Amino acid sequence: MSEPLSHTNYHDNSFNLDQAGNYVLLIQLKEPSFDYAIVHDNRLLVYVQNTPVSELSSPKHLHGVLSASYKKVVIGLFATALTLVPDSLYDDDQASAFARFLDVQDDENVLAEPLDGQNHLIYKTGADIISAVGKFAAYQVVYTAQGWVKAITNSSPPNSNLYLNIAGDMVHLLYFSFGSLRFYNRFEFKNADELVYFTACVTEELALSAEETTVIVSGDVYEWDENVTRLKEFYANVQLNSLQVLELPSQVAAHKILPLAALSLCGSSEVR
Repeated sequence: MSEPLSHTNYHDNSFNLDQAGNYVLLIQLKEPSFDYAIVHDNRLLVYVQNTPVSELSSPKHLHGVLSASYKKVVIGLFATALTLVPDSLYDDDQASAFARFLDVQDDENVLAEPLDGQNHLIYKTGADIISAVGKFAAYQVVYTAQGWVKAITNSSPPNSNLYLNIAGDMVHLLYFSFGSLRFYNRFEFKNADELVYFTACVTEELALSAEETTVIVSGDVYEWDENVTRLKEFYANVQLNSLQVLELPSQVAAHKILPLAALSLCGSSEVR
C-alpha cells in the first residue's frame, strides 16, 4: 500500500512553533496515516490530515512540529482488536486475563482504560506504534474513539440518536439510553451497502425504528457522499454531527475534525 500524502486543512496565521510550550498537540492514528491538530486556549491553530505514520518514527517533513516541547500531547491509538468489560467485572489485576480474548501477538501491546462510567475498554495495538509515540514528552495515549465517546456523552444525547463515526473503512457506532452508554462497537466495511447493513443490524439489535431514529455522522464523510446518501435511503433523518469541542474557523467542518478535536477531553491509558 502506498503511503498517503499529507493535506493541510488549516493553518492559523498566529501559529508560532516557538510558543509550543503553550500549545496542545493532538494526534489520531488511523493506520497507515495519522491526523494531527495543534490547539491553544481551546482554539484550533493547525489541522493536518493523512500524514504517513512513518513520520512518527523517522520524521522527514515534520521534524520541527513533532520534536517541539508541547504543554501536552494526546495520542489516539487505533486498535487491532478490543473488548468491553463492565466495571462491575473489571479489575486491574485481571486485565491480562481479559486480554487473552484478544489473541495478543508478540509484536502487540495491550492497553486498558475506562470508556465511560460503567465500562472498561481493553484493546491491543502494535508495539512499534507504542514505541514511536513514546518519544513525546508529557504525552498521553488513549483509544482512538475515546474523545468522540466523551464528547457525545457530555452533550446529553437523547434516546433517539444513533451516532456513527467513519474513519476510512471503519465505522464506529454509539448509542445512549437515558444518558448511559448502551452500545458501542466498530465494523470494517467495504462500501455503502455494507455500511447500511451494519447500521441496520445495530438498530435492529437495539429495537430502534428507522423512521424515528436520527443518525448523526462524523468523520470521513460530507453531505452528499455515497455513504450519507445511502443511509438516507433507509433512515428518515441523517445529519452531519455539528458538535464542537474546540473553537473552529469557518473553513473547518465540525463533523470532520470532531474525533480528533475531542481527544483534548481525554486522559491516559495503561499499557500492559
